[in-house]
Amino acid sequence: MIELCLRNDRKAQKELVQNYAPVLLTVARRYSYSAIEPEDILQDSFIQIFTHLNQFDAQRGKIFTWMRQIVINTALKHFRSEKNKINGTIMIEDLHENAHGSESDFSDTIDAEHWIEWINKLPQPYRQIFNLAAIDGYSHEEIAKLLNIEVVTSRSYLHRARKLLLSMIQQSKQLEHGKRI
Repeated sequence: MIELCLRNDRKAQKELVQNYAPVLLTVARRYSYSAIEPEDILQDSFIQIFTHLNQFDAQRGKIFTWMRQIVINTALKHFRSEKNKINGTIMIEDLHENAHGSESDFSDTIDAEHWIEWINKLPQPYRQIFNLAAIDGYSHEEIAKLLNIEVVTSRSYLHRARKLLLSMIQQSKQLEHGKRI
C-alpha cells in the first residue's frame, strides 16, 4: 500500500487514511487543548505524512509508529502556535490520585506552560516514562519493551514522576498563597 501511495494512487491513499485515521485521531485528542481541534491536527498530519512518505523506512519501524510520531509532532506545533492565544489548562486530578494511590477530590487546573516546565524538570528516565505513559498512552509492558527495561521499573519511575510533579504543583500553590516551604 505504501508503494502505491508513493505513486499517488488515490485509492491507496484513501485506504491508508481510512485504516489509520481513527487510531491517529485518538493520539491527536491526547494532545489537544480547548481551542485546538484534533481533526485539524489529524488533517495537518496526513498532509505531512503524504508529503514525507518517501522518507519512511520500513527497516527502521512500522508505518503506524512513524505516522504516530508525525501526529504528535504536529500536535505539539499546534500547541506551541496556539499557546499564546489560549490559556491552556490541564486537569491534575488523575496525577494526585495516582501519586497517592487513593481517590481524592483534589481537582484543580494548572497553566499549560507550568505543566511543560515541570515535566521538563523531571529527571530524564522519569520524564521519558511519564511522557510515554501519561501523554502517549503506552502501557507499562509496551514501555518496558521499547526501553528494554523491566515492567516494574516502568511502574516505579512513573509513580516517582507523578509524586515529583505533584510536589512541584503543591510548592507552586503554596508560593502563590505567600507561604514558604
